[in-house]
Amino acid sequence: MPDMITLKHFSLFAGHVDKLACETLPACMTFDEYQFNIGYEQTRFIINCNRPFLINSHKSSCAEIKHGDLINFDHEFILFDESHRSTGNGVFVGKIHIPGIDDKLLIFRLSRKNTGKDFTDIAEVMQRLPDAGKIFIDVAATQFMDSNAIRSMMALIQQAGDAKRSLYFYKPSQKFITYMKLANIEKKVPLLSSPNPYIDLFIEKRAASLQNLSGAVHFSISASDTKFTVPPETVLPVGRMNTMCGLLLSDSQISRIHVLFVNTDARLYLIDCNSTNFSYINRQKVSPYCLNPLKNNDTVAFGQNSHFTINRI
Repeated sequence: MPDMITLKHFSLFAGHVDKLACETLPACMTFDEYQFNIGYEQTRFIINCNRPFLINSHKSSCAEIKHGDLINFDHEFILFDESHRSTGNGVFVGKIHIPGIDDKLLIFRLSRKNTGKDFTDIAEVMQRLPDAGKIFIDVAATQFMDSNAIRSMMALIQQAGDAKRSLYFYKPSQKFITYMKLANIEKKVPLLSSPNPYIDLFIEKRAASLQNLSGAVHFSISASDTKFTVPPETVLPVGRMNTMCGLLLSDSQISRIHVLFVNTDARLYLIDCNSTNFSYINRQKVSPYCLNPLKNNDTVAFGQNSHFTINRI
């Protein structure tokens, strides 16, 4: 059973995308009068609600839900994204081999505020990649650790010792050194203050790559006489004569709320909001309340004269 799932929540009348994390299942979420429950049964995720909802434009009150499915109720949307803890959840940087070192290295990077989950993530990646004997954990950014994080760190140190794998805390911040002293374990793990250019370059490149994948991408929606930019993790409603919409069109065949453009996870999506005269991507009609991914140079059309070209900035 997966340890965590994430969901993206947004609304017709909100300009941003909210990330919701469910650490354990079953999980319960409440949105006004809607109470959703998510469970895990026989390798399947099941969602049910006390009121009917739409999942990929199909009406339901209980349904199996998969990665990329879109739930709609009233003016709200939930985008489902399955996430497994074994991925390291951003803590794991990668595996490298440095000239002059007769071993492979696993590189991890902790954030400003560390939790117990960070160290259990490291432990799981170590188990998954047993061929690397040296573990480097970049703790340069660490400024805060709670008691659970310290206990998990001590368990990780013990696990590495039992497996005869060398564990190093790389470029420790002064705060991290203080936490080590408070836990009376500063002598159990080497603190490598001197930077290594190979490790630094590896972390820098991988961090830049992960940033590009995290949703930090802008998209432009352009017509012959206008151009709109959709920043990361935002929603752009499009409609006719509706002040709640970010893009207003005067075409009489446009619905008051016709479509949403959603920029999340470095992808731009189009959602038709059950418009009267439909929406088209590259001349293909799309179903209402479904997530439609867009790519560079795609053409989106609705109404009589509204034609937009999509570009990634």
